[in-house]
Amino acid sequence: MPTLFPFRAVRYASSRVPHLDRVVTPPYDIISSAAQNVLYRRSPQNFIRILYGRIRSSDRPGHDRYSRAQTLFHDWLGEGILRTDRAPGFYPYRQRFVHQGSSYDRWGLLGVIRLGEPTIFPHEDTHTAPKEDRRQLLQAVQANLSPIFGLVEDADQRYRTALASCTRRPQIASVMFEGVQHDLWRITAPASIHRLQLLLEAKPMLLADGHHRYEVALGYREHLRHRNGQFTRQHPANFMLIYAAAFDAHDPGILPTHRVVGGLDGWTLDRLAQEANNWLSVTRVVDAAAMHQAVAERIGHGHTAVGCYAGHGQWAVVAARQEDPAIRVDVELLHRAIVPRCLAPDPAAAGRLTVTYWQEWAEATRAVDRGQGTFAWAMHPPTLAQILRCIEGGRRLPQKSTYFIPKPLAGLVIHRLQPAGAPPRRPTPPTALTGVI
Repeated sequence: MPTLFPFRAVRYASSRVPHLDRVVTPPYDIISSAAQNVLYRRSPQNFIRILYGRIRSSDRPGHDRYSRAQTLFHDWLGEGILRTDRAPGFYPYRQRFVHQGSSYDRWGLLGVIRLGEPTIFPHEDTHTAPKEDRRQLLQAVQANLSPIFGLVEDADQRYRTALASCTRRPQIASVMFEGVQHDLWRITAPASIHRLQLLLEAKPMLLADGHHRYEVALGYREHLRHRNGQFTRQHPANFMLIYAAAFDAHDPGILPTHRVVGGLDGWTLDRLAQEANNWLSVTRVVDAAAMHQAVAERIGHGHTAVGCYAGHGQWAVVAARQEDPAIRVDVELLHRAIVPRCLAPDPAAAGRLTVTYWQEWAEATRAVDRGQGTFAWAMHPPTLAQILRCIEGGRRLPQKSTYFIPKPLAGLVIHRLQPAGAPPRRPTPPTALTGVI
């Protein structure tokens, strides 16, 4: 994996903010409007105000959620609500959680990686709108506000064991948040840092979450490089905050993200079968249990299939009549075969199509019953081996193919993208970055 480097984290000052559970947040892209409102009410220092602030009807360029985040970040640094650690360090991070009745500890390390290293393996496609949102925020605050999430193969558990040894030191943060216990330590001894770097350097790392932010950070680095003649290889914008978590084949943390596809007025299962009769089989089944069982059996035999709900108690298993070697998981079958060949074969149809993403299958089916879409598609989570095979074959999976749990919190540590010793930047309206995203 790429070399992990220590850094001087910006953190909430415990003397000013003694209750971290009132100020930390989940990653921005899983925060609903309702959850945003809850976080706003929880504390005036809640990190949501910087990470994912509200949009106001009076917003205009230079006076919007991004400028407000910039002002707050500057103010909280100046007021001592946020403080910068004196020496660079690594931050061992343990997440203790329960999944399907069993307890787990996930260990990882918060540090920074150099952007663009060839041993960083993204696995999902990205979309323009989320990148533009994060670009404007990054340019405004000049900081990595939350870590991207990397998975480090650790079948021999040497990495976990090394990190667990740090529990002899006092924690610097401990917070229970939405049923997950998050514990943080700090390592500053050069010898300990070097041992962890050596342990990690031979291990591959999969980028689990943060694809949009990673691409935005690459573009922001290029923007600074072209406009700043003093930009050096050691400038903080060359680096990005990451949570490098230990992972193996027994980790329970990959969940599916189901889809609801709309914009298909008049479509039924019969029409779906008719439109794709030559290459697609649509087999009706009696209920959800039968659908899931049939899909699981096909996947277990090395084939690709996806479950479909069309409302009014209509269930089906959809599969290709002939296997395509370029389509190995069900999310590829949907997005690279069913959608472009059948549901939206031309630009006009593609323009009408809507796709929403759901973590709970029951919620996805209820959305169809409420008329919020035509078909709900039941996804199975790809295995780590399947994801790695896609990467090795030069492919990325469609957006939101995976949902990793638990998520690292935002607001525990921040990585500033200004040289050490630079004062907090005064708020100025952000300018457009052209040609970099």
